[in-house]
Amino acid sequence: MDFLRKNLLVIILVLVAVIIIIANVFLFINFQAKQKQNKISQDIQQVQQFIDLGNVAALDPVKLRSQGFDEQAVDLAEKTLQEKGPELEVLGIINSYNEKTSESRVQTLEKLSALGEIAIPALTKQIDSPISKNRYIAYRAVAILADKVSPEKRKELLDILKKGLTDSEPVLRLTNSLLLLSFGEKDGIPIMITGFDYKDLIMDTEPPIMADSFAQIILNLYTNEVVADNKLAWQDWWDKNKENIIWDEQQKKFIIQTNLK
Repeated sequence: MDFLRKNLLVIILVLVAVIIIIANVFLFINFQAKQKQNKISQDIQQVQQFIDLGNVAALDPVKLRSQGFDEQAVDLAEKTLQEKGPELEVLGIINSYNEKTSESRVQTLEKLSALGEIAIPALTKQIDSPISKNRYIAYRAVAILADKVSPEKRKELLDILKKGLTDSEPVLRLTNSLLLLSFGEKDGIPIMITGFDYKDLIMDTEPPIMADSFAQIILNLYTNEVVADNKLAWQDWWDKNKENIIWDEQQKKFIIQTNLK
């Protein structure tokens, strides 16, 4: 008892020191856990950014591990590549498209075309994109692929293109009209006639031209008709003849069936 009384202060100080050490160890462990969780969150956010951008190369699991990404982030990348690989590749190609240059348009379409039919589901999704340049490239790429597939598959792709005839942007409606006309789909004619209502620049031509001039050129190109250079004249021609207009595969033009005798 005398020993305890004499050394009580020392014992108390030792106990306090032990408690402090235990508390510090706990705080350190907790700090380390928070740091690890923050890193996991940051790594997952970074991988999600790669996914949103369609950056397939950056999602390579080997590359991510070599860069020190947490395994949870690597697992997300692997799962995404397995489930959405082609979709991400299409998105990445479209995101690299610079709409201000024709060279970029050509290169983008070549890359998408090279993917083949595997790209079709992803392109179909892009047709519903709120971003106009994505819809434009998707329309053009679907048309290119439609020229390479079976007749049955082509019909499916042309039906997809027909959705573009009601696009919110006049220029994209005219783009789809032209694409459909090139496949002998007369549904594109009345939409092309509406081109006389607009003065937007059509970037599919070199050099770009106004929508009204574009409409006149395309309508003349795909018909054998001589019609005045205005909307009313072409609309009247369409209203009178639309039931008898057919596609002449040899001429690659629309003709009025009653003229065939």
